[in-house]
Amino acid sequence: MAELLPALLEDLNTTILLHERGTAERDAALRLLVDAARNARQTLNQTGLPDLAWVAAEVAAGAATQLDDPIVKAAVAWDRCGALLHQGSARETQAIADAALRDLEPLSATGDTDALVLEGALVLRQVIACARAGDADGAWGQARRALDVSGRLPAGHHDLRWQTVFSRANVLVHTTEAGVEVDAPDTGLAFVDGVDVPSMPSRSGSPTTGSTRHGRCIVWGGGLRRW
Repeated sequence: MAELLPALLEDLNTTILLHERGTAERDAALRLLVDAARNARQTLNQTGLPDLAWVAAEVAAGAATQLDDPIVKAAVAWDRCGALLHQGSARETQAIADAALRDLEPLSATGDTDALVLEGALVLRQVIACARAGDADGAWGQARRALDVSGRLPAGHHDLRWQTVFSRANVLVHTTEAGVEVDAPDTGLAFVDGVDVPSMPSRSGSPTTGSTRHGRCIVWGGGLRRW
């Protein structure tokens, strides 16, 4: 992936320059550029290069802005929030998530599945941002909102299309992390009941993990391990 992405991104940029605004070819290239840049961000994060991951997220944001599709812009906002959380920028994370959520409101109100999973995923970014800022009340308030959103999804739904893996189980993963951040791990672990976290799909196929200012945590079989 790391070897293929640079040439792919260059080819897509060239295609965009060769077509007029509003043409189907240009829009298709912009969507592919968003996907490629989002995958680049994920790869760079996994290889320990968060600064370059932010650059990739900004490339995706630029393409999404040109498309002016609220779903695509929300997916990119979710990526940007992740990059900002890596940098410890809780306030900026909340601002970007808020803006994307406002744009999503008309679609999520209709029950659109893509809008709902992105709404829930963005709210979970806010859960972590609040927790890392020491705002426990804000974190639990946002967690309740995310749990409500998960209840509007089809039974057993996990978001893989937009890479967020948002679901009821995913809410528990985030509340567990938030609980560690605000020194209330029992509250986080008990926030969502009746979910099987180990069965939740992931892009890597590995157990679900999360990073906290205290280290890393893993949710497994209803328990929390930290290292």
